[in-house]
Amino acid sequence: MKKKSLKIAPTRGFSLVELLIAMMLMSVGVMATIAMQFTSLGGYTVSRDVTGATEMARQVEARLRAEAMGWNGVMAPSTVAEVYNDGRGSAFLADLATAAGAGGWVRLYDTPVNLRMRSDDGAARFCVFGSAQQLQEDGIAQPYMQIRLAVVYPGANGTFPGQDGGNLNGRCDTVDTGLLIPGDEDLRLELEGLRASYFASAIRPR
Repeated sequence: MKKKSLKIAPTRGFSLVELLIAMMLMSVGVMATIAMQFTSLGGYTVSRDVTGATEMARQVEARLRAEAMGWNGVMAPSTVAEVYNDGRGSAFLADLATAAGAGGWVRLYDTPVNLRMRSDDGAARFCVFGSAQQLQEDGIAQPYMQIRLAVVYPGANGTFPGQDGGNLNGRCDTVDTGLLIPGDEDLRLELEGLRASYFASAIRPR
């Protein structure tokens, strides 16, 4: 007669504690993946805006050089006529030269524009500011002008001030140009929800 075994069969499957631990680890992994996606998306947005600002500065510089074709070195650059009839009524070069003595930044558009320099769609997210300084020798203006450009655009959660029913993209003439400081360690412009890319060039008569 065989004796019955007194061994207890091992428990099969997973306990509730093991399942809870597995679910917690999976949740941590999912949240980490989502966080990485948001970080990647933020990096893409910054890269897109910097690329757009660079292209905008390139177009403004090209227009300045085209306008300089009408600057013969004898006449004042503030009298240069505009090359493109986009409704501004004056040339970039003339506006910058007129304000060169006072210093500071001059806005080139009152409202944000897109990469085609138009303000009539939702992609209008760039405000362009410029400043100029004409070379002087012994008090005589020389045919050489140093140009600085600041292309301002909203940060990840920022918007241009002045948004209302008639200005869905905000306004450039409400941006505090005193905050346009290259390399500002206090990040005062960023605290307003805006960013800026800075560029420089030199314009001569053609």
